[in-house]
Amino acid sequence: MARTKKEISELAARYDRMLRLNHYPVAVKMLKDMKVSPGIVINPGTPVTAVEPFFPDIDMLLLMAVNPGFYGSPFIPEVLEKAREISKLDKKFILSLDGGVKFDNVRAVSEAGVEQIDVGSAIFKGDDPAANYRKLSELIK
Repeated sequence: MARTKKEISELAARYDRMLRLNHYPVAVKMLKDMKVSPGIVINPGTPVTAVEPFFPDIDMLLLMAVNPGFYGSPFIPEVLEKAREISKLDKKFILSLDGGVKFDNVRAVSEAGVEQIDVGSAIFKGDDPAANYRKLSELIK
């Protein structure tokens, strides 16, 4: 049986785990040497200023809009202010958001400048994931 080669194209490290321990500069170099796009994930309570020094080196910043750990956790709207702040910068990375995105807040997430919206339960909870995806897509057009 032939095997297909699987590759990682992006990898995001949680600030509270890797950056705080000063491992990130080494990890970025290693990832770039392997042609993997480096990113950073920050939790709702992490200030943007904590990760700003890394902005020149990353290809993606993922804002968590929930305190991680539980599927379907409630959205923390204060994260949208971080998104607005970051989207005003002259940046070279993709601004992404994950956690708690639903039909009632996806437009606000998009309007806050988020370029990549990661959605789980709003799509997969329910009888028709394809219809849920289409509805979310329509809400951000």
